[in-house]
Amino acid sequence: MLYDIYRRSAEYMVFPASTPPAGFDARKDKWKIQKEAAPERLIVALGKPMAQIQADIAKTGFSLIRDRLQRS
Repeated sequence: MLYDIYRRSAEYMVFPASTPPAGFDARKDKWKIQKEAAPERLIVALGKPMAQIQADIAKTGFSLIRDRLQRS
């Protein structure tokens, strides 16, 4: 499965490619797309297990990840 990844500050939103969650407005909510050659590598680097991300997507249509490297 291919994913789109959007970033806002230290948060990342992951969802299936070209299938944003209902009501998602990148400009209004200040999300910027992450251009990644291999999005799965970025997802793994953020530290959330792929199985959890897939479960989140199945439940809500997206998965939200907080960048553990930027947490205070």
